[in-house]
Amino acid sequence: MLRGHELPVLDAAASPDGTRIVTVSRDHTARIWDCVTGTQITVLRGHDAWVVSAAFSSDGARIVTASHDCTARIWDAITCREIAVLRGHQWGLWTAAFSPDGARIVTTSDDCIGRVWGAATGAILNVLRGHENWVRRAIFSPDGVRIITVSFDRTVRVWNAQTGAEITQIILDAGVTALAVYDRDIALGDALGRIHVFEAAEFLCDGGTAL
Repeated sequence: MLRGHELPVLDAAASPDGTRIVTVSRDHTARIWDCVTGTQITVLRGHDAWVVSAAFSSDGARIVTASHDCTARIWDAITCREIAVLRGHQWGLWTAAFSPDGARIVTTSDDCIGRVWGAATGAILNVLRGHENWVRRAIFSPDGVRIITVSFDRTVRVWNAQTGAEITQIILDAGVTALAVYDRDIALGDALGRIHVFEAAEFLCDGGTAL
């Protein structure tokens, strides 16, 4: 058991090599832990509100955190130094995720927008506009070519990761709150407690679907 946070933990992610875990909490901090011993390695401080999401880059060298303070922050996973603060969202963030190659980061927010950032520079590369309610989750496709976002507006949208253009959308009958992408499948969770599973090839093709 990992003890140290002072308020509820909201997310956790393992490093690609399985040696470390990063956790985030309502206590405004992220914490890095040794997976073998359970020892707390460090506390990442800087956010001014709930920290709701954390992810390692694919090489394990960086961590990105997202917070209700309207920022995402990039950290050096070895030195634990803050590298960059991503500012641009108007309302609190819900998630931040690296692209498979670690070159880009996608963030989502209550401001109904997704944003794509350069992970090295912190510059905004694209703004994903189209959702009409909170955007709760975003993730890159395994090949890094697409971005998938889900929202309380009942839609799942697929975007060109390079241009930010919307490619397609799926409309559900309830707000979409969770998202996971696997090699062949995409799983969605909705506000009514249901899980929807799609074949990734069908989901990522051009054209829209209503369910």
